[in-house]
Amino acid sequence: MDKRPRIGRQVDHYDMVDTDSIEAIFSNDMSCRYTLKLKYKSSLDSKRDKTATVILKNPSSADEKRSDKTIRNVEKFVYERLLDVEKLNILNILSLRGTDAKEIGGCIDRWGLAYGVGEDNDLYFEELIPKSDYIIIAWGRNNGIKKQLYDKRVESVFEMIKRFNKKALRMDGKGSDFYPFHACFWGSKYNFIEAK
Repeated sequence: MDKRPRIGRQVDHYDMVDTDSIEAIFSNDMSCRYTLKLKYKSSLDSKRDKTATVILKNPSSADEKRSDKTIRNVEKFVYERLLDVEKLNILNILSLRGTDAKEIGGCIDRWGLAYGVGEDNDLYFEELIPKSDYIIIAWGRNNGIKKQLYDKRVESVFEMIKRFNKKALRMDGKGSDFYPFHACFWGSKYNFIEAK
C-alpha cells in the first residue's frame, strides 16, 4: 500500500473568503497540511477584527486555490455566526492528508501516531493558539483510528490549549467536549457553546 491516503475532490472556497489572502502550509512532500490561514473580505461597515482557529481531525484536499466540503462549511459557518472574525486558521489534530479516516488509521497502524500527527504540526498549534480570540474544536470521534491512539492525541491537544489559557468552543446538539461534533456536519440549527 502507498503511504499516502486518497484525497477527495475540491470545491470553491466560500464566497466571502478573500482568496488572495489564503496561505496553506504543507510538508515538503505534500503528505501533510499543517495549517490553512485565510481572511474574510472586508467591507466599510465591518467590525471584523478577531481571529478564530478551528481544530479538525485531519486535512483533505483544501489548499490556497480550492476548498473541500468540510473547510467550506467551516468558512461559511464561522463567517455567519462569529460576526467579529476577520481571520480564520485551520489546524488538525492529525496533519496527514486523506479523505477516508480508515486510511489515515491504517497509516498510523503501520508507521505510528507520530506519522499521522506530522513532524511540524505542533509548531503551528503553538504559533496560532496564543494569537486566537476563539478556539473551536471540531474533530469528531475516532472513526477509523484506534481509540487509544486517537484519545492520546486529543489529550495532548487539550494540554496545548490549556497551556495558553484558552477556552474552547464546540458545536451544541451533538458530540461532546472530548469528541466535538465534526465540522463537516455543522448546520443551521447548531450554535457554538463553551467546552468545559
